[in-house]
Amino acid sequence: MTKIQDFAFHSERLQQMAATLGVDLGQAVLTDKLDTFPFQDMVYRCSKCHEVLACEHWLAAHESGAADAPDYCRNKYVLEALQPAAEPEPML
Repeated sequence: MTKIQDFAFHSERLQQMAATLGVDLGQAVLTDKLDTFPFQDMVYRCSKCHEVLACEHWLAAHESGAADAPDYCRNKYVLEALQPAAEPEPML
């Protein structure tokens, strides 16, 4: 796999993980919650993961969404910090 193919592969996995967690990375960039350099850092961290197969299985099993990234995700804390705040339940 070339460096460009590797970057594209892991960029796609990162975006899938973000979408599964309800995170819009494009919107995060536009609103300065995440600029392009940290995004590249996130792709780099993803590319160094040794759990690619487990990640693909996890993503397939959570197509309808998930509240938390798997513990082995190297971007877990960044992605979870970018998640939209949960709506508080109405008080009765």
